[in-house]
Amino acid sequence: MVPDALADKKWKNNPDIKLNMIAYLGFPVILPDKTPFGTICVFDSKRNEFSPIIEQLMLKFKKIIENKNNLELLYMNQSLGDKNRRLTPVAVH
Repeated sequence: MVPDALADKKWKNNPDIKLNMIAYLGFPVILPDKTPFGTICVFDSKRNEFSPIIEQLMLKFKKIIENKNNLELLYMNQSLGDKNRRLTPVAVH
């Protein structure tokens, strides 16, 4: 969580400030093989401490995304598609 990037030494030069992203709350989304997939996050154009309720909601969204029926299924479909492409002979013209 970064409540105010303008007041944070580590964040005050972040290029996203030019996009008016002053406050940030984010959590990593992890693939079933334990590698990072991305981040679920929320921004604000002004200082924001993000209440515990917002934090809990974001963690629930993260859990829904990482759920076996969501991200794992997407991941498995991608993996199978990649394997299928490697096993399928390429037509030569």
